[in-house]
Amino acid sequence: MILSAPVIFTFGGLATGSLQDATLPFWLVSIGFLVLGVLFALRLPHVDTIVAVIGAGLMLLGAIDAGLLVLAFWMAGGLWLVTGSAAQWRATASDRSVSVGACPAPSPAWTLVSHAPGSPSSAPPNCCPPPSTRSSSATRS
Repeated sequence: MILSAPVIFTFGGLATGSLQDATLPFWLVSIGFLVLGVLFALRLPHVDTIVAVIGAGLMLLGAIDAGLLVLAFWMAGGLWLVTGSAAQWRATASDRSVSVGACPAPSPAWTLVSHAPGSPSSAPPNCCPPPSTRSSSATRS
């Protein structure tokens, strides 16, 4: 919705008559932004990066052409930049996450806990069982 808001507002301006003379570049940019919003909603790869780059470009355009709408360009560009960057960060963070059923790697802090030799629990509490005792359903991902 955030990505398609500028296009919705301009279509509202066309409908009320406050925006006139919609030429071919207007229609190309409007359709492009709507398609980009749909692709972003579908979570296609690299669309979030494209959104962030367009947002940075809008902010740069507002800095170069210091007209009446500088604040609007900075707000829209910043919103797109943050939206695209956050989606990219979320996508890469989910790629780095541990899969369901995987055991965490032992922490160096666990080695500071001393257990009596031969005690049944030489690992910290709530640790995954050794691979030989795991059920087959727990190892599937």
